[in-house]
Amino acid sequence: MQEQVLVGRVVSGTPDAPLTVAAGMAAGGNFTVAANPNGGGPGVPLSIWSPTTVTIGSSGSTCGQQEYYDGTCGSNSYSNNKLGAGADILQNDIANFPSNLLIYVFGVNTINDVEKKLNDKGRQVMSDCSQLDASSSGLYMVKGTCDLQNKTVGSRANPVVLVVWDGNLKMNGNSVFYGIIFCYADTSGYEAQLNGGATIYGALLASANVALNNTNGTYNAVYDQTVLKNIETGSALSSVARVSGSWRDW
Repeated sequence: MQEQVLVGRVVSGTPDAPLTVAAGMAAGGNFTVAANPNGGGPGVPLSIWSPTTVTIGSSGSTCGQQEYYDGTCGSNSYSNNKLGAGADILQNDIANFPSNLLIYVFGVNTINDVEKKLNDKGRQVMSDCSQLDASSSGLYMVKGTCDLQNKTVGSRANPVVLVVWDGNLKMNGNSVFYGIIFCYADTSGYEAQLNGGATIYGALLASANVALNNTNGTYNAVYDQTVLKNIETGSALSSVARVSGSWRDW
């Protein structure tokens, strides 16, 4: 006896950069970005990717994975204000930046299509992030402000894909997030705010109507291959469906 099944993924592909920002970035504070070592191609590190200008303050730095975990990112940087933006910061890349970040990450055209993926997983849109914690895994969507102060969300083994729709993202108070945060807005006026020791292990994406500007203070964005691999293969972010007409018992 046999029957064919299809395995579907919530995420069609993980981001190439730990910070992928359609509206650019003007960041101050003591921030650190640990690059994807192969984000720009084999052996070509990529930290921040944008179709517009990226500006970082004198205390900000980007570096390799080993430098980050060795604690030497500040003194062994790819980029900081004194040296200028290094090649790992790919800015004003209008030609190659995805025209639709929803297609780039989820393989669908609209935010309503992402909501359908959520419903298919038996979950509904939430009004805030109060339910998220270290035991959370899989896909979540919040329409409204998402405040992750003093929170740990997900884990390396069981990461989270969080969509913040038409709301502000706030991460501070040494909060830690394992997975992908996608900030999406239909209209302008929203922002993603990271400070106070916040750390994302995975990636943060922001659509054109979400500003990643109010980022003074200490924060980290770390490309974590284990987290992103578990997003691609984890059961909480996949579904299995029978192929109609494929059953046979001869």
